[in-house]
Amino acid sequence: MKVNRVEKHIIYPKNSYYPILDEYCFKSKNLYNFANYQIRQKFCKEGKYISYKQMDKLLKQEGMIMITEICQQHNQHNKH
Repeated sequence: MKVNRVEKHIIYPKNSYYPILDEYCFKSKNLYNFANYQIRQKFCKEGKYISYKQMDKLLKQEGMIMITEICQQHNQHNKH
């Protein structure tokens, strides 16, 4: 029997971490949607599936701006 264990944390807007976590969640959603869109487009147009290695390469090319912004903001947040 397969068991899925999930943990849920509720972070209220008054929490000091709320703004940065909200932003990370937003960017994470955008990154997921970008990858999902690329996979669907490739499959619909060519009938092929993008492998994990190909997606990694594509994200490093196309998604690098997003990833770089997240890392920079994380570093700035940790300095304070």
